[in-house]
Amino acid sequence: MRWYVDHDALARGEPGLVHSFIGSLATAIDCAGFVVDPVQLMGSSGFAFRLWVEDRLLPNAMNAFDWQTELTSAVHRAGFDCAYFESSLNGDPEDDTARRRAHDAVRRSIDSGTPAIAWDLNDPPMWGLIVGYNDHTRIYDTMSSWNYRIPLGYDRLGRRDVKRLSVLVLGEAWDPDESEVLRQILRAAVDHARGREGNPYRCCTSGLAAYDRWVAALTPGTLADHELQFADYYAETFLSFRCYARDYLLRQAHDRRLQDAGYAYGRVAAHLDTSLHLLVTHKQHPGRILEQAASCVEGAAAEERRAIEFLEAYLAHPNSGAASQRPDKTQVVDIPASE
Repeated sequence: MRWYVDHDALARGEPGLVHSFIGSLATAIDCAGFVVDPVQLMGSSGFAFRLWVEDRLLPNAMNAFDWQTELTSAVHRAGFDCAYFESSLNGDPEDDTARRRAHDAVRRSIDSGTPAIAWDLNDPPMWGLIVGYNDHTRIYDTMSSWNYRIPLGYDRLGRRDVKRLSVLVLGEAWDPDESEVLRQILRAAVDHARGREGNPYRCCTSGLAAYDRWVAALTPGTLADHELQFADYYAETFLSFRCYARDYLLRQAHDRRLQDAGYAYGRVAAHLDTSLHLLVTHKQHPGRILEQAASCVEGAAAEERRAIEFLEAYLAHPNSGAASQRPDKTQVVDIPASE
């Protein structure tokens, strides 16, 4: 089996599917014999519209959400039932039961030809795939989003660096109502942006407010040099997300407000692409480069506020914005490739 790659995005100079859960989900769907549409997957899952920033720009921000609710909802909107198993594995009898149930589900899924998605299978901690098992040696064969494989003992599932069990296996495919999925996603996107979701992670900020925290973190003197090691990772991740938000909304040809939101997200992506280029080109992050990168993030924030306003206008009156032909010069928002 091969890890799923969005070659079209890469050909445009865009990051593609960088979030480990979505990459794992795309690969599992592909292995199950279904055609993967990465734009639809990122849009319908809701990840295209998410933003989380940790106070010190640590990478755990990308996991700062309610796993059970968000992951199962993402899979359901993508058109699949699923079974999900989660536990903190703190030694309670219920935790051992969850591990046994997860293991049984993993075996059944692999036997049917579909890998299982699981948390923290190898280094660094992220979601990956269990692609095989051996009941004699009690070893799982795992695959990471970085496309390498490491064996994992049965007794280590959920007990590695981050001691938390999170296993998801795909169920039957179903045909979701695309208009209802769109409404759900846009409502969730607006609620996320406006801070109306619960946030159990005090060190992380989400939605539009996260842009202010991101700008502050990039402001020279705010963080120590070693704390900026993931600055380009943030830019790349959210550039990926907003490229898919752009493409997902520009497919909604029935309403000009959704198209306008798509163009706004395209401009968000352009700002983040410039920020990424600055941070990658100047890995030592001198003060002037950080200021320029922070300015790009500020520009992205302004455009995202416009995008959210378009989404709110659509949700308030979903049937009043029939799309009309737009001038040719506004048809495409180019995202320059990083050199």
